[in-house]
Amino acid sequence: SRPGLIELLPALPSSLVKGTINGMLLRTFARLDKLAWDMNARIVDVTITSLKKQDITLIARHGIEKISVPAGVLSAQPKSGAADCDLHLPEGTPVELHLKLGQHKPLDWAGRV
Repeated sequence: SRPGLIELLPALPSSLVKGTINGMLLRTFARLDKLAWDMNARIVDVTITSLKKQDITLIARHGIEKISVPAGVLSAQPKSGAADCDLHLPEGTPVELHLKLGQHKPLDWAGRV
């Protein structure tokens, strides 16, 4: 992460097909409460609590086929397969995101993102 941006699993080794991470501070004034992934199913579930009200860009280099978020969080539905979307994060409220990833290889986006 960096201010205004959260990237999901940018350098995930192919040997880590499934996993979870809990309780990580991000550099965009937010806490990653939970990150769970299953690359065989192409599913990523994320819970983020922002320390301030802010807009961020979420990037998933595999592409975002589908994203499910609470009402008012997603600024616009991304095109299927897009690598990024913009989110409005409220202050202090956990936001759950459910993503169905595309089938791109992470380096496919190197020149675009």
